[in-house]
Amino acid sequence: MKLAEDKAHRERIWDNLTATADVEGDPALIHQHELLPCVRKGVAARWAKKRGHNLTDRKSALYFLRGHSAEALIKRSESSLRVVHHGVLCSVDWWHGGKCHFTEIKSTTLSSRAAWELLRSGEMPLETAHKFASWFKQCATYCTAFGIRSCRLLVFFLHGEYAERRRKCPECSGPLEDGRLFKTCQSCGYKSYRIDLRSYILEFTKEELEVIESDVFWTRLSEFLEAQRQTTPEGIITKTTPTPGFLCWSCEAGKLVACPFFGSTEYE
Repeated sequence: MKLAEDKAHRERIWDNLTATADVEGDPALIHQHELLPCVRKGVAARWAKKRGHNLTDRKSALYFLRGHSAEALIKRSESSLRVVHHGVLCSVDWWHGGKCHFTEIKSTTLSSRAAWELLRSGEMPLETAHKFASWFKQCATYCTAFGIRSCRLLVFFLHGEYAERRRKCPECSGPLEDGRLFKTCQSCGYKSYRIDLRSYILEFTKEELEVIESDVFWTRLSEFLEAQRQTTPEGIITKTTPTPGFLCWSCEAGKLVACPFFGSTEYE
């Protein structure tokens, strides 16, 4: 057998992935992801792309491929749905109707442990600072646009809750016994998953959605429109309010406009 690598074909695939990993669609419309989680990041990314910058590197392209592959397998032929609310395009992953109306699908290398801890109380204020806060706000934004109050969030935790690293139970510090998909605590029965798929039902209060209407579809939208008219990175900095979070450390758009939060790990 002879084996040869086709580098030219590989490069064509890379070019295609990096060109489509952050599709803007209709440039006349503002997309929800340009307002959340950070207006500055959204407007800076659009500003940079208009000037020929490609913010999608090979690593992020592979993340995009992996995440959307999981979404395609879960959805199969089920339909997405788009709605324009106050000039902002909102596109849900899977519209199915019923009590939860739609499902937003996420894929992440973050630990599922943090999400599990939220389930203990069963509720939390939407404005609570949390690694998954942008997902919750995204779902709340879609609910606001569609005039509903509940939806489903389906999360594929690629690394589970980092079970491979655990030797002791995070609940009682008892010993963990190895299993094929998870480790089990011999003392309290807690299961620490190596890879995990979780489905959450989110229900928002009327007051929370009123805040989203004001914050996203008025304040952030106004900032975006004003900043989009700027011709310099300094203009973008002065016209937008940043939303510091754990994504700041790798925000290429923030790097291009010299956002002072770029590279920060303080909010991880």
